[in-house]
Amino acid sequence: MKTTRGKKENATASTTAAAMASYSDKEVEEMRDLIVSLSLESNDHERRTRVRDVFHEALARPNGMPKRFSDLFDTVLTQVGDQVQMEAKKKFFEDSAAAETPSEDEVEVEEEPVLSSEGEQEGELRLKSPEELQLWALVDMMVQSKTIVKKQ
Repeated sequence: MKTTRGKKENATASTTAAAMASYSDKEVEEMRDLIVSLSLESNDHERRTRVRDVFHEALARPNGMPKRFSDLFDTVLTQVGDQVQMEAKKKFFEDSAAAETPSEDEVEVEEEPVLSSEGEQEGELRLKSPEELQLWALVDMMVQSKTIVKKQ
């Protein structure tokens, strides 16, 4: 028996495939390249400025091109976000498995570190992985793009 979630995912996948059919492979590839490039910008201000400029240029185009651009941006952004999220999860689980497997030198009994409420050692800040930073950038871009389009 299929769950509602499975039906929803299948409907979303078929809707995405239907929406993507109206775009050329070149358009999709260029949009993917743009989105990945933007999402890898480490400076929030610079990335937001670039997103704003790209959208202002696209929204100034005539004859339905602004909607076409924003729809393609939204669809490809979601795809890139899903891909980055899957890669981040895979890397996390691989890193966790590697950390749990002791090397020959680590077989000795070790004291458990004191953990804070967030599962990190007290007084130690955890750096975000490149995948986490890219995911946050993608979410930020989604919010910004929807805000820009809504204002138009």
